[in-house]
This record gives sequence, structure tokens and C-alpha cells, in this order.
Amino acid sequence: MGYPFFLKTQQSLVYRLPLDSYMLKPIQRITQYQLLLKETIKYTRNEQECLHLQEALPVIFDILSDL
Repeated sequence: MGYPFFLKTQQSLVYRLPLDSYMLKPIQRITQYQLLLKETIKYTRNEQECLHLQEALPVIFDILSDL
């Protein structure tokens, strides 16, 4: 990570590892999508939108089962 802002921040906070090592990788984020979908479904009032979200839930489960 060669961006001056991040390097300066890393040095000022005395992080041992580069800041990007603390960020979630795409493979780590994908497991959180099903949680986000479930929470979004809980708070979605529009019936049509809720149906679309519910249709997406098995798709994300299918993706997760392939990991």
C-alpha cells in the first residue's frame, strides 16, 4: 500500500502490519452478505422489494455452499 496517507497513518498509529491487512478480503466479505440480506428483509416494508430480497437469499446460500 504505497499511498502516502495510509503510510503516514500507519506510522503515526504504530501499526505493525500494513493497514490493508486489517481490511476484509472479498472472500471474507461474501460470508456477511447473507446476514446483511436477512437484516434488510427484516426492515423492508415494501412487499415487492421484500420478495426480491427473499429470492436473493437462496442464491447467496448456494454461493456460500460452493466456497
